[in-house]
Amino acid sequence: STLAPIHQLLIIPGGGPFADVVRENYLKFSLAEEVAHWMAILGMDQYGYLLHDLTPGSVPVRSLREAAEALVAGKLPILLPFQLLSLLNPLEHSWRVTSDSLALYLATQVEAEMFVLLKDVDGVYTSDPKKEKGAKFLDRVEGEKLSSYACLDEYFATLWQERIKKGKKIACWLISGLHPQRIEELLLRGSTLGTEIL
Repeated sequence: STLAPIHQLLIIPGGGPFADVVRENYLKFSLAEEVAHWMAILGMDQYGYLLHDLTPGSVPVRSLREAAEALVAGKLPILLPFQLLSLLNPLEHSWRVTSDSLALYLATQVEAEMFVLLKDVDGVYTSDPKKEKGAKFLDRVEGEKLSSYACLDEYFATLWQERIKKGKKIACWLISGLHPQRIEELLLRGSTLGTEIL
């Protein structure tokens, strides 16, 4: 949170364990994808509250205006996206779209200079490093080739290509959220251990 006022950070939470519960109930009760979509986004709100409680100097916000006000006040805004996304309703309602694509969409809306996805691995690998010892780490990946790897949702590559066609370039990295110092290094030096998406 100490980096927020300097770098104008905005946290967009993933669904985390709350989205996992939605997936379980989606299968258990044969829920409609439309219903599961909004339940999973509510899970992002819940995870946002969890992050807020664990992060000193943070504040939960529900709009881009509130996020801007939080930054002016020297706070780290954590966007609870349900309200905003229910108004904009930008992407298809399916499991092809997860918090990965939703976060990229929202980063586009705020015209972010850099978009950083935090995962539980160092970056993009040729295969799942938790399942295959021979998985090779990739320090750079072209956005249109992301669909070849299982690290992001299915729609992310499509959304990335749409951005490129519109000339909306953004620096994008996938790094491990288990090593917070890498976030600081990336912001200060422009690179770190992780995968740069081109």
